[in-house]
Amino acid sequence: MDPGDPETLYVVSGFNELFRSADLGNSWTPLPLEVKSTADVLDFQVVAGDPATLWVATEAGLYRSGNAGSSWERIRTRHGRYVSKTVAVHPQNPSVLLTASSNVGFLRSDDGGDSWSPVGTGFTGATIEAIYAGAGTLFAQTSVGLFRGDDRGSWTEINEPFDDGEAEPDGIAFDRKDGDTVFGFDTSKLFRSTDGGRRWSEIDVPEPSMAQMMRGNMDSPQFKSFVQDPKDPKVLYGGSWSNDSPGSAVFRTKNGGRKWEMAGNGLPNEDVSLLRSEKSGTLFAVIDDIVYRTSNAGKTWSESNTGLPGEDLEDLIVDPAATGHVFVASETGLFRSTDEGSSWSRIENGLAGDHVRAIAAGEGRLYVGTYDGVFVSQDGGDSFEMITGELPNDNVRALAVHGGSVFVGLYGGSVWEAAIE
Repeated sequence: MDPGDPETLYVVSGFNELFRSADLGNSWTPLPLEVKSTADVLDFQVVAGDPATLWVATEAGLYRSGNAGSSWERIRTRHGRYVSKTVAVHPQNPSVLLTASSNVGFLRSDDGGDSWSPVGTGFTGATIEAIYAGAGTLFAQTSVGLFRGDDRGSWTEINEPFDDGEAEPDGIAFDRKDGDTVFGFDTSKLFRSTDGGRRWSEIDVPEPSMAQMMRGNMDSPQFKSFVQDPKDPKVLYGGSWSNDSPGSAVFRTKNGGRKWEMAGNGLPNEDVSLLRSEKSGTLFAVIDDIVYRTSNAGKTWSESNTGLPGEDLEDLIVDPAATGHVFVASETGLFRSTDEGSSWSRIENGLAGDHVRAIAAGEGRLYVGTYDGVFVSQDGGDSFEMITGELPNDNVRALAVHGGSVFVGLYGGSVWEAAIE
C-alpha cells in the first residue's frame, strides 16, 4: 500500500506479475516487472513521500522503479544477481536504505540507492564453489558470482568480461612467471588480465582455416579446462567442451595463443573437466571421471586410472614439492599416486568420512576438504589431522593455499582464512 495514498495498492501475484490499483482494488492495471518468473519476489516497498519510487527485493537481486512501476532497473552495486532478502527505506529520509543480500550481508545506501556500502564485510551467506589463488590475487567462485579478494575480508564482484549478470566462468588460472597476469576461461573464450584481474581483454582464438574446413575439420580450441606449462609461460593447453575430431579434446599453443594445434591424441571426445601440470610436458586430464596422462606435451595420452574408483572424481592436484605425487579427491575417498599416475591407492589415515571435495598443497603441507571438515598432512599424505577448529560448519567445498594462509570455502558459509604456522 502507498503510505501517502491508501487507495493505491500494489500486488505481485502468479509468476511475478505486478498490478497496481488506484481505487482500493476495484480495478487493476498490469505493470512490467523485469524479473524472471522463477525468481521469487521477497519484499516490496513504496517510498513514503515519493510514491513514484518503488523497491523490489527478489531472488535475482534488488530492483528499483522511479516511475511507479512502469519500468525497472536492477541495482548492480555489490549485489551480484542472487537473493536480496529484504529492503527497508528510512521513514523520515527516503535517501537512506538498508538491504540484506545473501552474497554480501547487509548494505546501506545514503543516496537513494545509487551507491551502497557494506555494513560488515564479506559474503557470509554464499556457498563457495572454488577458490583460485595466485601470487598476489585471490578469487572466489560463489553460488552468486565471481569475486576478487582485494584485502583480507574485502571482496569485489567481477562481472565483465564473463557475463553481464553473475559471472560463472569455467575457471581462473595464474601465470606462473608473472604474478599480475591472470587467465580466465569460459567455453570457447580465453581472457587475460595483467593487473591481477581488475581489467580483462579477450585473447583472439583463431577459427579453423578454410583448408581445415574443406577437410571436414570444424573444431577449434575450447576452454572447459586450462593449464599453463610450468616451464614455458607461452605454452598453454585448453581442454574442450564438445569437439568431435580425433585429437581435439585438448589444444595446445606454443606462442601464447596466436596459433593452436590439436594435442589430444588418445583422448575420447568428451568434455575435459580438469587439466593439471606441475612438470613441463607432463599433464593430467580428467574426462568422464577417468584420469589420463601425457608425458610428451600432448602428442599421445594414455589412461592412468589403475586403482581409482572410475566415478565421482571431484579434484586432482600434482604436489608441487614432489611432482611424481598426484592426489585425486572423490566421493569414495582420497587417492594418491607416487609414480606419476601409473597406479593409485586410497589413503585415509586420520581422515573422517568418504566424500572428499577439495585438495590443496603448499607450504610443505597437503590440505583435504570433506563433508566432515578440513584435514592437513605434513608427511605427503601418509597421515592427517583435523584442523577445522571454529568454522561455522564442516561442509568444505573449496581450498587454496595463498600468502602463508590456507583458505577454506564452505557450503553456505563464505571463505575463512587460517595462518599456516
